[in-house]
Amino acid sequence: FLKNCLSCGGAYFCIKLVRYIFMGWLPFYLVEVMKYPASEALIMSTAFDVAGAFGSIACGFISDKAFGGKSVIVVIPMCLLTGIFAASFPYIAAFGKTYNVITMSIVGFMVAGPDSVLGGAACAEVCEKAGHPAAVTSMSGIVNGMGSVGAIASGMLPILIKEQYGWDALFSFLGGLALCGTMCVLPMAMASYSELSKPSRDTSRKKVP
Repeated sequence: FLKNCLSCGGAYFCIKLVRYIFMGWLPFYLVEVMKYPASEALIMSTAFDVAGAFGSIACGFISDKAFGGKSVIVVIPMCLLTGIFAASFPYIAAFGKTYNVITMSIVGFMVAGPDSVLGGAACAEVCEKAGHPAAVTSMSGIVNGMGSVGAIASGMLPILIKEQYGWDALFSFLGGLALCGTMCVLPMAMASYSELSKPSRDTSRKKVP
């Protein structure tokens, strides 16, 4: 394995699990807990998917324009915000439909960025940094495979948690997963940020008489 291959895979597993649980179980939560009609719950839950489309675009755009294509730097704050809003979702949603839609939109926006990056661009960055650009296909396969395990687990795992501990515990679990994903790629992000800021530091030193 290349350095950081399993870190990317672990983060992708966590993010995939968070996103797929939200996608699959959000309508059930709105019907069972919030007591919304099924048709209304389905319409409201689309805010998560629509926001996710914009989140993927924003993550790539910001990575290119602000951080020279080092996408993992953008993944960190998006994962953190995913965790915060996922864990607090049931408490904010209790204030009404508007707060509900806004919160699920924020989660959808934030989680889609890392989801779109970790299985592709981040793998290319790791391989390029390791000096093995030809290994990007193999690494992408490993990382996407670990993400697929998260997607598979999103079917049964929420049932076990919800039945044993309740909905609030499930959303707290999602917040914890997003935090775990953050910690997996945090060393990579710190290294990328150091590389990004190094040229500016070197330039400033040269200007000193």
